[in-house]
Amino acid sequence: MKILTEATPLALWYEAIHEAQIDSQIALNTDLESYLVYLLMRNMNNRNFAREILAYQFLQGLNRPPQQKGLILQTVGDHCLLISGLFPALAEKRRVKLRYYIELGQLAYGVISQKNNDLFSSLAKQFVPLMDVLQSFRPYVAPRIHAWLSFEGNPPSKKE
Repeated sequence: MKILTEATPLALWYEAIHEAQIDSQIALNTDLESYLVYLLMRNMNNRNFAREILAYQFLQGLNRPPQQKGLILQTVGDHCLLISGLFPALAEKRRVKLRYYIELGQLAYGVISQKNNDLFSSLAKQFVPLMDVLQSFRPYVAPRIHAWLSFEGNPPSKKE
């Protein structure tokens, strides 16, 4: 594992994702790489997504006005990507197959896609490679992942 040396948080996330792409032998295009970096930055301190019932949120999102629908379904897709990529053991704990999160995430991104070649269409089509990059990323964030898994979305106590 390479020691990451970038100075700013944004640069550090890009460097980590770049290393994960090398490790997984997957080359993401610039848009997907940037989306993944910002997804990680947005959710870095969000411990609640692991407790959400994503299928319920997906169904709620379908019945909302277009603006709300897009935001809700994007969140569902993002959380499915994070769980399948960084927390695959969570699926096992919940007694569902990892495929459940993959298919729900692809569907969520696909529903909000406006055309066949937009960002959300790419996220739906490239969901598994994105997941694989995140799984390669796990060694870089292993202590935090283990803490999150141990508490299944609840913050660790201050003693840790």
